[in-house]
This record gives sequence, C-alpha cells and structure tokens, in this order.
Amino acid sequence: MKEVIILGKGPSHSQCFYDKEVWAVNDSYEFAKRIDKLFLTDTWEAFDLGWMKEAQARLKFEIVAPTPYPGLVVTPYPIEAVLLRFPTSFFTNTICYMIAYALLRGYRRIWLYGVDMLTHTSYIMEKGGVEYWMGVALGMGADVRNTPESATGRTFNGKLYGCWGEKQGIIQQILSGYISGNNTQEVDSNARLVPVL
Repeated sequence: MKEVIILGKGPSHSQCFYDKEVWAVNDSYEFAKRIDKLFLTDTWEAFDLGWMKEAQARLKFEIVAPTPYPGLVVTPYPIEAVLLRFPTSFFTNTICYMIAYALLRGYRRIWLYGVDMLTHTSYIMEKGGVEYWMGVALGMGADVRNTPESATGRTFNGKLYGCWGEKQGIIQQILSGYISGNNTQEVDSNARLVPVL
C-alpha cells in the first residue's frame, strides 16, 4: 500500500516519525527532519526564497507549486489533472491540494501530522476544506490517520452527537482505533469483541 505523511505546521508535527515519504507545507523545512516534497500554493513573495533555496539544497526536496518561484527548481502542481479527477473548487488551503495530489497518485494511507487546525483563522476558514478532502479520501477507500490533538475530523468534544446509552463503551473503542476495518477485531451483534477468523 502506498503511504505518505502530510506534514503541517501545527503543534502535532513534533509527533512525526518520518518513516514514510514526507510531503511538507510552506516553510515547514525550518523544523522538518526530512522532506521529499514541499508543497506551496501561496505567491513566492510570501517566502524567504534564499532560505528556501538553502533548505532545498540541504534537505534535497522537490518543490511542487502552481507557478515558478525565482531561483528555485519547481515541479508544476497538476491542477488540470486534479480538477478533471475531482471536479470541485473546494480547496481552502495547501493541505487540501496535497490530499488531492496523494489520491490522484494512488496513495491509500495518508498520515497527517501538524494538520491541527487549532488557530482561529485556520479553524474557521480552512478546517472544512481539510475535512472535505479527508472525507473524499475515506470515500475512495483510503486510510486517513491523524493525531489526537488535531481538531480535524472531530466534533468539538470528541463524541458522537446523540445519546447512545449502553453502546457508548463500544463506540469509544471503535473511535479510539481499538477496533477498525484494518484490525483483527470486529464487533458482533451483541457488541462484544470477537477475533476475525
């Protein structure tokens, strides 16, 4: 299974193991231990290109961006191919473009580190887009893994809406990852853990 780490700049970036292909966003090269691809969608004026060029030479990463950046080698983001495959304009930040790119390239497990959406701006303006693309990935059968600290893909209190009574215990086990479609456990009709035969 093709796997990729998408590395954002939120606090949970420190949990990244760097044990798979790593795609990072913006100036995350300032803290990243390793980067394979750096994705940029802002104009080049938003960055210190001298520092980026030095980081690219040191870390040996490919830059993927929609337009050229002066003095840097850039691979064009395949926006036409992405939009033909996913006909939507719901890209609220660079992470959305990264998830779409991963799906287009056939990645089926996407690890998110530092994609926390905890600041006021990112939460209000960008969180919905990231969650949309997480949903597209899940709908395509991809496995999306996120850190517990992230606000993406979670309710404000981490619980399902509604009253589930006696099923709450098994629901929490499923949501905490103890039981999943990729695990060796499943739930029978009496809500007990049983081994998959």
